[in-house]
Amino acid sequence: MRRLAALALFSCAVYAQQSAETYYSVPPIDAPELAARGSHAVGVRTFTITNPDQPDILQFDRATGKAPLTPRALTIELWYPAVIPAGQREHTIYQNVLAPRGGAPIPYQTAGKALRDAPPKTGERYPLVIVSHGYPGSRVFLTWLTENLASKGYVVAAIDHTDSVTGAVRGFASTLLNRAADQHFTIDALAAMERQESHVLHGIMDAGRVAIVGYSMGGYGALAASGAGYSKQGGSARVVPGGYIDDWTAGSPKYDARPRGHIKAVVAIAPWGAQPPHNNWDAAGLAGLRIPSLFIVGNQDDVSGYEQGVKRAYDGAVRSNRCLLVFENARHNVGGNPAPPEARAAFPTLESFEEPVWRKERITSINQHFITAFLDLNLKGDETRRAYLNVAVPRSNDGKDATLWKGFQKRWALGLELHCAPPAAQ
Repeated sequence: MRRLAALALFSCAVYAQQSAETYYSVPPIDAPELAARGSHAVGVRTFTITNPDQPDILQFDRATGKAPLTPRALTIELWYPAVIPAGQREHTIYQNVLAPRGGAPIPYQTAGKALRDAPPKTGERYPLVIVSHGYPGSRVFLTWLTENLASKGYVVAAIDHTDSVTGAVRGFASTLLNRAADQHFTIDALAAMERQESHVLHGIMDAGRVAIVGYSMGGYGALAASGAGYSKQGGSARVVPGGYIDDWTAGSPKYDARPRGHIKAVVAIAPWGAQPPHNNWDAAGLAGLRIPSLFIVGNQDDVSGYEQGVKRAYDGAVRSNRCLLVFENARHNVGGNPAPPEARAAFPTLESFEEPVWRKERITSINQHFITAFLDLNLKGDETRRAYLNVAVPRSNDGKDATLWKGFQKRWALGLELHCAPPAAQ
């Protein structure tokens, strides 16, 4: 009996260690081809950038019609190709919190396959990818993607968006106003850092090749940051007081003058805000998106909407060389990490991570595959990736051997749609 008990304890210890080191950026064995991690080791660092003199819209004074200007601090998590010193390994722990309805925040940890403060791998300049979380969320909520892309030769910066971080949420108007501005400022701040000879980014980041990946509210900001200015009659314009969002609306002089030539591609995962009653983009605003775009959505999305939400935005982006990846029977949770064990104690917490039909690690691996193809094509000019996006049949269920989606195993490409459209004449 003692031997059996000892064996059981040993088995539990091994299982606990394996569970603690399940890395979301390492896809499962049934993942499509391009989901696999790349050849680079990955380093990770954390730092803060501060955007001075930003309007604190939550302190808006209706008597004066003004909001006070304050510094806006953003915590950034940075992943990059790295060199792993002898005797060390790619492993770190990310700290995060759950925010149960009506309860105190619950801390939890996620294992990461990256070495904290590892020296960068020099000799090449890597494209920059900005990652923007949902509402609420955090900079380490999409580590399935951030680490994975860094291993493939990208510098990846994920933002903690002040006022919409899980456990520290403030008024919604601040999120509506600041998402795109946070993304633009982060790009500019990192570009300035790269120019400093002593900075870790110096010589390894190409600030002229940038993509933005945004999930949910991050997608709302990413579209505007990339050229799809908001509507002056949209929900955000009605909610944000004092006309402060006007500078992010289509056709406004300041919006039209914003430099965006370095932003070469955008990935909008279940982007919020196109759906009624918000209607944050009109036809002119969506037509302002002129760079390649990849929209990802579940066709049962009950947060951002499908037909009248994300698909409407995709259809309206007529000047973008664009694709729409659809998870059939998925709702809104097609962007974040899988649920940690702490989230499985109560359904209201679990439902903010998982999907009722899809395995979450299946979703993340499919996203890794298509996002890799899309970014490699549009940021690195890798024409071999085009075949992964030009699928023979738009609905994967209709594919046979001759029309199997490239990179998928036989019998395993099910429940997906991929629609792509070229840009209309400029």
